[in-house]
Amino acid sequence: MDSRPLLASEVLGAGALSVSACRLLIRSAQAMDRRPMPYHFEFDSDHRILLVVLEGDIDGDQMRRANVELQPHKNRLHASAVITDASTVASFDVSSATVRDLAKRASRPAEQTPGFLVAPSDHLFGMGRMFQILADRDQVHVVRTRQEALAALGVQDANFQRVEA
Repeated sequence: MDSRPLLASEVLGAGALSVSACRLLIRSAQAMDRRPMPYHFEFDSDHRILLVVLEGDIDGDQMRRANVELQPHKNRLHASAVITDASTVASFDVSSATVRDLAKRASRPAEQTPGFLVAPSDHLFGMGRMFQILADRDQVHVVRTRQEALAALGVQDANFQRVEA
């Protein structure tokens, strides 16, 4: 059976949905929910740095979800800093409204963990600066390379290991 997502015209073309079409539509939606997210977490236990690696195509929902998943990792691992590395992002389809919402969450008084966004492209760097300004925190930094972020933290050699969910 084809597990690709169905187009609305494929399902609705004949009018009412049959039971088998409904089942196929549900299975297709479930398969999409199980697809891997375009990010993962790594941790350097020597320096207590949590790394969020963004990969491929990123949209606003995925950024929100990554932010929600970040918090338990940060708390459980007692991270002293967070680096979000967008070096391997192919496309970044995140609205300014989403950036504002994420920045508002980051500006909470209890949020004092230094954060770095590695943004090599001009577009990502600009979105990162918007986040930095809106978050209104001295602890948010936008840099071009991961090495810049590590240097700002006084770290020369980091040993990141993937964090399992």
